[in-house]
Amino acid sequence: MAKLHKKAEFDKGAKLVARKLFTANGRNYSTGDIFPWRKLAITERKVRLMYEANLIEVMGAPTEALEEIQEIQESEVAEIVELLEDDKKEDKPEGKKTKKKK
Repeated sequence: MAKLHKKAEFDKGAKLVARKLFTANGRNYSTGDIFPWRKLAITERKVRLMYEANLIEVMGAPTEALEEIQEIQESEVAEIVELLEDDKKEDKPEGKKTKKKK
């Protein structure tokens, strides 16, 4: 079953950014580009439809992809830390003391 994430509410006062590659009023927008819909004289109704179609999103709102990346990164960091600790244990000979610097 697919994960359902709650989408941020549409806020006509917030800055909107492109979520996917699309063309509006003859300009191409890539992921992350600011979408100045007022300057382009695009109606709020059309912008709302674009929002519902996942072409644009509220700037700064977490996306499903970012959440998944963060989860993966956290688990990978934990694995790397564990491997480094294991390597330190193997490299340090038992019974020898290290000198302390003054």
